[in-house]
Amino acid sequence: MSDTNNNNPTGPSGAKRPLGLNKPRPGFSGGRTTAVVVQKKKRRLVGAPGAIPGAAKTAAPAKEKPAVDHIAEAARKLGLSKEEYVKRQDAIGKAQAEKNKKEEMRRAEEAARQSRAEEDRKVLEAKRIREEEDRKAAQAEAERAAMEAQAAQQQVETEQEMRRDKPDHVAAPEKSALELAGGRVKKNRPQHIKPSRSRGKGGNDGRRRGKLTIVSALAGDDERQRSLASMKRARQREKERRLGGGNAKDKVYREVVVPEAITVADLARRMSERTVDVVKYLMQEGTMATANDVLDADTAQLIVEDFGHTVKRVAESDVEQDFLRTGDQDDEETMK
Repeated sequence: MSDTNNNNPTGPSGAKRPLGLNKPRPGFSGGRTTAVVVQKKKRRLVGAPGAIPGAAKTAAPAKEKPAVDHIAEAARKLGLSKEEYVKRQDAIGKAQAEKNKKEEMRRAEEAARQSRAEEDRKVLEAKRIREEEDRKAAQAEAERAAMEAQAAQQQVETEQEMRRDKPDHVAAPEKSALELAGGRVKKNRPQHIKPSRSRGKGGNDGRRRGKLTIVSALAGDDERQRSLASMKRARQREKERRLGGGNAKDKVYREVVVPEAITVADLARRMSERTVDVVKYLMQEGTMATANDVLDADTAQLIVEDFGHTVKRVAESDVEQDFLRTGDQDDEETMK
């Protein structure tokens, strides 16, 4: 609201005049009077929207509500007393704690099981790697042994070829009676005869040997034919020596029973031959075998025939029939 400094707010009749600005009055020396406006500021109260100012001061303080017993309220809803409800809550808490404990134990056992499984996997992996290394080492050893055996076989074949190409060894002279008795016999040493030097036409033969003539060529062919014939005879003698051991006349030829499977040693025993000779024969044929190796019937038959014996093949069924026939004869004799 605004007020003026008019000291007479009412009119002559006592009614209030409306407020307004004073207008200049004519007849004054000053021309116009100064209007004074007074403004009053009211204090604003902060409160709820739409609330009447000053209502907060006049409102009576509300009475405090009594504290609610939640335990009793929950017990009442469940139809239990407060003590029963408390006991029930304690039991539920203990059960939950036990459940949590079991869950922790289960997790610990699961972690331990996974750790053991990982360790087992590592052990199996290491074992597999070790077995793989052992297998590779064994394979390398087998290959090395096979190469050595092949080299030995080639060496044996080379030596045999060299022996076949060489002439037979000169038989050793028989020992005298004095040597057999243990005495010493003075051996006659061969006297070395110095070749005499000849002069004349005979001395030019060495120089003429370099010339090739028809006679010398024919003589060379004859010598080559004689050498081939001697090689064939040497091979034949080697074969006879291998088969008969040098005593072909005294060799006894047998009828050898050959089953479906037989060892090298057993076959040599049935032929009355040395096992070493049979093994050497197999090596010459390109088969590396030992005395305990098992041979089939066909291979055994070839060996027996090469050694000059007669083969009699026998099957397992024949052996069983002979055994049954022998058993029946024994039963008949027992019944008699």
